[in-house]
Amino acid sequence: MWGGLMARFLRVGVFQDKLDRIIELCSSLRVEPEVARNARMKQALDEIAGLALGIKEFMNSFPSEPLIWTGRGDTDEVIAMLESLVAAAESAGQVLRKA
Repeated sequence: MWGGLMARFLRVGVFQDKLDRIIELCSSLRVEPEVARNARMKQALDEIAGLALGIKEFMNSFPSEPLIWTGRGDTDEVIAMLESLVAAAESAGQVLRKA
């Protein structure tokens, strides 16, 4: 029914490296002589790095790694699909592993 379901999910962790790179680039640019003399540019870089760090902290605040659904359907449809799959597995006597 839902064949290839896992191929339709993307791990949010793929963005972790990108956010780390944004933070790293902001730090590198901040010490460049022309930027170091420009308070507005330093403030903007600090804000960008802070936003990236905030996103990382938010993603890391969940007990498991968040997933992004890349298939069709809106959030409510995806939740309904997942709930029906869990219910079907439970009624079939399958044990769902909990972390």
